[in-house]
Amino acid sequence: MIFDEPTSYLNDYERMQFFDILQDLKAQGKSIIFISHVANKFKLIGDSLSIIRDGVIVRTQPLQSLSDEYLVSSYVESEKAFSFPKLPVRSGDVVFEAHRLTGEGLRNISFELHAGEIIGFTGSVSSGHEELCKLLSGLAKRTYGFVRINGVKVSPFDPEHMLKCGFYAFPAVRDSTGIFENRDVVFNIAGVSQAVGRADIEALSRHYISKLHIKTPDISSSARCLSFGNKKKVLLARGVLNRSVVYCFDNPTAGIDLVGINEFYNIINHYLQKGAAVILISSNFTELTSMCDRIFFLKDGEIYRTFDRASPEMLYDLCAD
Repeated sequence: MIFDEPTSYLNDYERMQFFDILQDLKAQGKSIIFISHVANKFKLIGDSLSIIRDGVIVRTQPLQSLSDEYLVSSYVESEKAFSFPKLPVRSGDVVFEAHRLTGEGLRNISFELHAGEIIGFTGSVSSGHEELCKLLSGLAKRTYGFVRINGVKVSPFDPEHMLKCGFYAFPAVRDSTGIFENRDVVFNIAGVSQAVGRADIEALSRHYISKLHIKTPDISSSARCLSFGNKKKVLLARGVLNRSVVYCFDNPTAGIDLVGINEFYNIINHYLQKGAAVILISSNFTELTSMCDRIFFLKDGEIYRTFDRASPEMLYDLCAD
């Protein structure tokens, strides 16, 4: 059995349940190949690790003899273990409000978001958090409630008007949605942005290709030739180029390599320091607790708990209840 990034959209609790299933399959005599960027999870299930770099297997070793730090450093070609680069940013005025927003399996979602803040949302699979980005951005049908951006009630409440008001949504991407397959990488990153002057398109594209380590034969290559992970990096680059007031990301780093994750959050930190705000919806509890100023845990479609500080273990325990 071959699995390619099977846990990208699972939270920590669900991931452990999946690993238990893999252990049962191993006990039944099944052989398993597990492909993932999250190298430090391999020791929970694997027997040996092969590291592939530039299309070639460069090393194969028994997993139990390797430390977590070695696994990470082997992947990123660095002795420094990866971490989420959270920076202290002074929060400012309220830039976004949701008031009793209801629809698509969610009820009475109310919160405020300040300039310079990252707030996080998570929950178990049935909690409704998978629909939150669509509901907040107007992509999903609303039955009750409203949102304000910079104190102004948004009307009409639809994706196009939300974008004009400064709300950029990045829904969970499990395929190539949003990519213009027949256009080049430059067009996909900067050519569709209303915030970028024509003369800056190529320079900005090169900048983000370098910063996010987007692997492409050339900036003029068709986006069709990119891997899934690199297509997602292109969408992330496009998102941060919109110079919005609020960015809403749903599992933005799922399926992205560790270097790309680090650089993505370095870019986000830059925008936060300039007064933007971020809504981060994620199944990665370490990502949430490392990067967010507040975390909202959803259960049965409603906000169940709010944390100013939380550990991955606390969120894991809520999923297990």
